[in-house]
Amino acid sequence: MLFRTWAILVALTVAAMLIGAGGTAGGNLLARGALLGITVLKASAVLRNFLELREAPRGWQAFFYLYLALLGGLIFSALAVSGWHE
Repeated sequence: MLFRTWAILVALTVAAMLIGAGGTAGGNLLARGALLGITVLKASAVLRNFLELREAPRGWQAFFYLYLALLGGLIFSALAVSGWHE
């Protein structure tokens, strides 16, 4: 299970590198959103598999996944509103 998770994390890292190399230089909000989405996916994979959140009670799982979603949404909203992507 850990090797599979590691391979997924490597693939997501390569995808983020490709998006970052080609899409964020011009301030593309969609590319930055994709990078943020990949980051949230990677964080949830680490929480679930390496920190064994999958074996924690449902309440803890919900708390951490909602926290990641909220944090990602707030960061993306701040990017969109601030005009930093332009």
